[in-house]
Amino acid sequence: MKYDIFLAGPWENFAPAPYKRKIKEAFKDKKIYDPEKECLNFYDDVHAVLRKDWFALNYDALSNSLSMVALVPQFPFPGVGPETGIFYSSHCKKAGEPLEELIIIWPETVKPDYGKRVVRQMGHLVKDTNEAILKLRAILK
Repeated sequence: MKYDIFLAGPWENFAPAPYKRKIKEAFKDKKIYDPEKECLNFYDDVHAVLRKDWFALNYDALSNSLSMVALVPQFPFPGVGPETGIFYSSHCKKAGEPLEELIIIWPETVKPDYGKRVVRQMGHLVKDTNEAILKLRAILK
């Protein structure tokens, strides 16, 4: 299946702001893949069980999405790292060149700042969801 946007990052209730909801509201006419919705079976607000085929589902969606928005969370080694790498490697035409279609939200509170250098080489680095929405609008015209 083809998607317009792949949303990567922490579950909405663990994020510093409701980034997924804002993006979904801004792009109601677009097909959006949200791993939180597609791969988790919640049994309350905090606890969930991953589907057994979650990695295959995410991999397929990453490979078949036109764009990606990833929110860098405040905890170590989040799934957003590998997801961003998979998206980059499946969409890049020349290694080392930033992807227009890859948008990474890096909140001011996330440290260390030196990690931003790596991210800038992969795609667009933005401070918040509003900036990500503006970039997405330009990409998905």
